[in-house]
Amino acid sequence: MAIGNDFLNNFSKEVENASPGKLKEILLSGRAVRVESAQKNHFWDFEQKKLHHDFDTIYTQGVGRLAESIPSKLPKLIDRIVPKFPLEAKDAGKAVAVGVAGFAGWLVGWVYNNSLSHLILHEYGHAWAANQIYHGANPTVSTGAQHWLNEGNWYNWFWGIRKGAPGNFTSYSYGPGTDFGNLLSPLERNLFISSAGLGIELALNTTLAGLGLIAIKKKHRALGASLIGFSIVSHSGAHSYIRRFPELLDAWSKQTGGDPPKIASLLSELWNISKVEAFRFLWYGYMLFPIFLIAFLAILIIKPHHDIPDECVLMRLLTAENKSLPLQKILTEVELEMASECKQMEKLPKEEKEKLTIKVCDALLAKIKKNDETRSLFKETRSEISKEIKGKNHKSFTFRIKEIASLAAFAAYQVRSLELINAFSKTFYFLSGLFLVAQAICVLLDSVQTIKDVANEKLSTFAKCISIAKMSLSIVTLIVITPTLFIAGAAGYAMPFFLAAAVMRLALGVMNHFEMRRISASTVAGKKENSVLSST
Repeated sequence: MAIGNDFLNNFSKEVENASPGKLKEILLSGRAVRVESAQKNHFWDFEQKKLHHDFDTIYTQGVGRLAESIPSKLPKLIDRIVPKFPLEAKDAGKAVAVGVAGFAGWLVGWVYNNSLSHLILHEYGHAWAANQIYHGANPTVSTGAQHWLNEGNWYNWFWGIRKGAPGNFTSYSYGPGTDFGNLLSPLERNLFISSAGLGIELALNTTLAGLGLIAIKKKHRALGASLIGFSIVSHSGAHSYIRRFPELLDAWSKQTGGDPPKIASLLSELWNISKVEAFRFLWYGYMLFPIFLIAFLAILIIKPHHDIPDECVLMRLLTAENKSLPLQKILTEVELEMASECKQMEKLPKEEKEKLTIKVCDALLAKIKKNDETRSLFKETRSEISKEIKGKNHKSFTFRIKEIASLAAFAAYQVRSLELINAFSKTFYFLSGLFLVAQAICVLLDSVQTIKDVANEKLSTFAKCISIAKMSLSIVTLIVITPTLFIAGAAGYAMPFFLAAAVMRLALGVMNHFEMRRISASTVAGKKENSVLSST
């Protein structure tokens, strides 16, 4: 049935003149016609779209009238069906799924590296680069992994057996230069082709990690974890290839041997620095580039998850005695939209009730976050719950300073670890000082927060232990890392510890996130039970 002008006029009059008891039936019947009309409407029928818009305006006004006169039954219905918060089991299940997916991605990446299959992509990177530089290059690629796959020898392929395989190399002809090739000097041409193998592996792994972040943003967390797991171990394998060659630097010519010493030799000529400095730049730069890029993408793509779950904030809003009119309108709107389903809720089995309740809550959250007034109220309520649990000053300006200081310390030390002191001495003295100041700020603020957390009676023992562990890790990092800033070559050896400390801090943050979600759920549930007792 299509909506016409006559229907619209009659609907408008009925909504305007109906009593509160009759208004709900009128809105329900009108909405049913609107849904049916939308299903049959063609996208090019702009006249019908205008009528739909006019109907929606009248319908919204009717919902507002109904919300003012008759409170929605949804809060009591949801509260009766789900009196507790099943967040722990739900979060645990999601965490297990993400963990399994991440391990699966890591395992596939390990097989990819262990079988030396990554060298197939690596050598084709050289072949592609040769074609970009020379006309008629006609590159030929040879890899052990491809050889064993062609032979059907899965054992030798899996273990990356080199004996009996033709080796991993790319041969090509030096024809006339392409337009791009003619723009480069002979040294730059050689560097472009030599770097293409590692470069294409870096591009693949960074792209997969970026896609993983996007997948996590789109709520496909298991897929995102698997992509990131694969990219991490794959990138580690490519970086381990670079680490094989430092002792061969002085003896190796740019004309022979593996890619890393050739690239280092070419870089040393191009930048007029020693081979050791050039190799160190390649070694650490190859590892750090994706770390910084992915960290930057993570800041842009993924908004931080709040410790206070949306479900807890919603339940606090629904159990409030005096609900704002915009919230009442949203409750009434969702109740009308899901009227037929909610009628059957009492008759459904327990699992189906919970699924339907989650669906209702998701619909409410979506509408609350779209409305400016209710979105502001939602943030204020979340802040109130957070203050009840963590204290008034937890999410203060100093907390943001600590986050910035932590990132600054991490970035400063990683760049400082390149140790190109002869080329960039002033820069690296500055980075050393930046790290010391930033890490000292982290220690100070972590210590202050730990004192507050230990004194906070609403925090669990586990949450207090996490806070103490964070403070201890900041202190140990400062004590262990500081001497390496003043000992030549020591920063490179200490960097694995610093990376491990960063990973541990991330793990503590994840554990704290889930613990605070559990505490907030218990706090809201307890306050709800207390309000029920006081009312009785």
